[in-house]
Amino acid sequence: MPLAVTVEIALAATLIAVIVTLACLERETRLGRGGGSRALGILYLPLLVPQPAFLFGLQMLFLAAGLNGWFWAVVMVHLVFVLPYVLLSLSASWRALDDRYAKVAASLGAPVISTPAVAGPMIVAGHDGAKAVGIDRASGALRWELPVGAAVRAGLVAVGSEVAICTTAGQVYMANAATGQVRWGYRTSGQIVLTPAVAATHLLVAAADGVLHGVRLADGAGTWTIRLGGAPAGPVAVAGDLAAVVDDTGVLRVLRADSGAVVAEVPLGGQPAGAVLHPATTATTAVVETGGSLVAVDIATRQTRFSVPTGGGNRCQPVAAGGLVCVATTFNQIFGIVPT
Repeated sequence: MPLAVTVEIALAATLIAVIVTLACLERETRLGRGGGSRALGILYLPLLVPQPAFLFGLQMLFLAAGLNGWFWAVVMVHLVFVLPYVLLSLSASWRALDDRYAKVAASLGAPVISTPAVAGPMIVAGHDGAKAVGIDRASGALRWELPVGAAVRAGLVAVGSEVAICTTAGQVYMANAATGQVRWGYRTSGQIVLTPAVAATHLLVAAADGVLHGVRLADGAGTWTIRLGGAPAGPVAVAGDLAAVVDDTGVLRVLRADSGAVVAEVPLGGQPAGAVLHPATTATTAVVETGGSLVAVDIATRQTRFSVPTGGGNRCQPVAAGGLVCVATTFNQIFGIVPT
């Protein structure tokens, strides 16, 4: 029984202190000013005055008020000392929270599924409300909105001072990041949910209907298309003038980014999650996660260089960085591999 009463007193005092503190901090945020040094001085006074003298005064006060032996009187005594510590713990983090993030989130008006792009002083994001928005990096202010007709699920890609925006209706827009003005548009016949890739003069867009499009950056003209054996399993990988994509039937294709000419076509099988090219400048190897193994393929000979088990059903997209190809596995590990 004594232990239960102790726990009840502790929980009651802590809960009241948290509620009072959050209410005070919210009021401070809305009014734009704090409670003042005098109020804080009174609040912190119990921490400065010797406790025997302070508690004796509280006891006399409760006796005079007829509150001796009352449960909530004990809670209030604890609250006198708990409240200042809770305020000290929460106030710094609360005041450090930048409310501009909340304003930007509220202004988007729909879930953001795609990865935003940073272009100069702007952050450009797309969302399920069929719009792209430009946000000032310095202030978090919403600068422009661009209706795009369908949800934006693919990651946005910065191209200099512009940004490429793809929609689930198969539309591709190249828009100015500062103003949202569209310079050109291009339409595919399938949904676009994978982030496009930039390779020299072309934007490479893999649509869900299994067609890979090469779109010229200068004017938005489609210069070539390639039909894959199925839907793309992951984003297009680019290294120098080469691009690689693997479809959901397990076929890897390496091609010239400017013309779409196929350099290598290798059936790997499995349930692929994506591919990368290595090295980044002049690729000689394509590395594919096949849904259980990380397989490196020599582009010139189309032969397998090595295979590393990553666990059955692995759906992690490999990433090339710093001379390594990294992939997470179902073994709760991350492999960093040099594809030599």
